[in-house]
Amino acid sequence: MVDKVVQDESNFMKDMANTMKEKFDKYWSQCNLVMSLASVLDPRIKIMGVNMCVPLIDPGDEARKNIEKVHKALNDMYLEHVDMLQEHGEEDSSKTTADQNGLIFEPTRDSRWSQLMNYVKEQQAILAVKYEVEEYLYEPPYKPNDNGHMSFYALEWWKLNSGKYRVLSHMAADVLTIPISIVAS
Repeated sequence: MVDKVVQDESNFMKDMANTMKEKFDKYWSQCNLVMSLASVLDPRIKIMGVNMCVPLIDPGDEARKNIEKVHKALNDMYLEHVDMLQEHGEEDSSKTTADQNGLIFEPTRDSRWSQLMNYVKEQQAILAVKYEVEEYLYEPPYKPNDNGHMSFYALEWWKLNSGKYRVLSHMAADVLTIPISIVAS
């Protein structure tokens, strides 16, 4: 609608529409990535919302580039959350181990056991990075029961599925709690 008014014959309407379009474009460019990520993290929509809506907003090749930006942002954000979770609150399973008799074995820093446990932890993090996002995106979208979409809470879904999607559930909590707009109407 604003695009049509920009081409209006009246200079007053053109100027007003151009001002509105500039503000809209500035706002949209700042929040479209966050809204796209929020859409992807809605288990009812996932990436299909981005694949459908971005081409409606952006022309041709620009749509493909923006969809790739969303994928990249999702993966980058996921990697940041993996790092955060590893730094804060994850207990190192290589610190102590009980043997069959219940005796505690505390390996030294240089022990082979400690090296093996660190290697296993690193490999699990790599696998988690590769597969958690892919598993979520390729799993069929969640379909609430009859009219369940009216009372669906994505954060509740993530809480219930936090065991399956440990990192993504933390990510979803961060993204889905961002206010959509702080701009006065």
